[in-house]
Amino acid sequence: NYFGNGGAATSKGVEAAAWWRPVRGLEVSANVAYTDAELDEDLPPGSVVGRKGDPLPTTPKWTAQLSADYEFPLGDWNGFVGGSYRYVDVAAGYFGAATLPRYKLPQYDVFDLRGGVRSDRLTVTLFAKNLGDSALTEAAGFACEGMRREVIQLRGRGTAVPAVLLEPERLKAWATTTAEGKES
Repeated sequence: NYFGNGGAATSKGVEAAAWWRPVRGLEVSANVAYTDAELDEDLPPGSVVGRKGDPLPTTPKWTAQLSADYEFPLGDWNGFVGGSYRYVDVAAGYFGAATLPRYKLPQYDVFDLRGGVRSDRLTVTLFAKNLGDSALTEAAGFACEGMRREVIQLRGRGTAVPAVLLEPERLKAWATTTAEGKES
């Protein structure tokens, strides 16, 4: 939350992606990105301080992902399994007051698994997210002395969350009925 708008910033980077199918049913993909994003001039005077050359908030220098998925026949169905790894580098938090240090968002690694079955009309997927239980801080800063603000943490602390996703191809409307009989 800023009371002034910065005049100029530059973001430069490069991204590379690759996809490979070494055998029938197996797909492997990878992606790596580098971003250099910084202020080109000081932020206007106000409640937050940002100086020329400061990194832009919540923009990691490096990110990467690796994913593998395998699909195989199971009678009239197809089974599938897969896994993903994501890396997000350290990033600067939001700009803050001149008297406060700038919060640093820590780097994190995330491992996910998925599996399920699919037919022509239905897909059932089970997945487990964030198996390493990483603390995924996406954005943060300091509001005043000793108080952090706007912390968004996406985490699956101590959990591997199973879920079922149904995707009927010809379904025109979808409603979930709760225990009270209300649609949501």
